[in-house]
This record gives sequence, structure tokens and C-alpha cells, in this order.
Amino acid sequence: MLICHLINLFCYRPGKRKGKQNDHDEEPSESVAESEELGTEAPELTVRLEENPKWKELTGLLDEIGEESTASGETPANVLILVSEQRTAWQLRDYLSTGGRQMLHKGFRKHLALRQRLKEVRTKFTTERALQRGKQ
Repeated sequence: MLICHLINLFCYRPGKRKGKQNDHDEEPSESVAESEELGTEAPELTVRLEENPKWKELTGLLDEIGEESTASGETPANVLILVSEQRTAWQLRDYLSTGGRQMLHKGFRKHLALRQRLKEVRTKFTTERALQRGKQ
């Protein structure tokens, strides 16, 4: 039980990853246009999502382990990955199951949604504050 608190364990089975072929292909960058608070259009932003180089190395290593076990005629063995933080285990699980590009796109969409929500809260707060000042 103590070990579980110190180290998070993640078990990976080679060959079970989705989107494996397209995961390393370069995709064109995305363009995002955002509006400023004053209603003027912001210049178009070009976003380039890049995978963590450590993740690419890990993927290569896991593929190599899978190829070696297949070449020797053995069934692919489970690979145990040890990480120090739960968040890292979640990221690796997401990366290995969905693929790097899809994971990065999902994270970017979450970031944009958070920015939009913060903008809405800021607008609501400013409006309420102005109404309170008007009553005084």
C-alpha cells in the first residue's frame, strides 16, 4: 500500500494503441481567430501543437519492444512504466491510448474553452460592478 502512494504504476501492452499509423505524421498547423473584448477582430493566430519529445521516444521504445517480442515468436509482453506523479500516469495513458495529436487537440480545445469561460465571468463581474456603482 505504501508503494502505491510513492509510485504510480502504468501497465502497457504493445500493439493496443489506437491511431498508431497517423500519430507521427505531420499535420498542418491550425488557425484560430479570437475577438477582443472591445469588439475588434484580433489578428489570426497560427497554432502549432508539438508532441513532447520524451513521449515520442517512449513510443519508439515501446514499438521496439513489441517488434522484438514478435520477431522472437513470443506473445507481446506487458511493459511496466513507473512515473512519480498521478498526472503523468494519466497523460501517458491518454497519449498511448488516443495518440499524441488527438490528445494535444483535446487539451487545446479545453484551454480555449477555459479562456472563453474566464472572459464570460470577467464580463459578468464588470457588469455587476457597474450596476452596483450606479445604484449608489
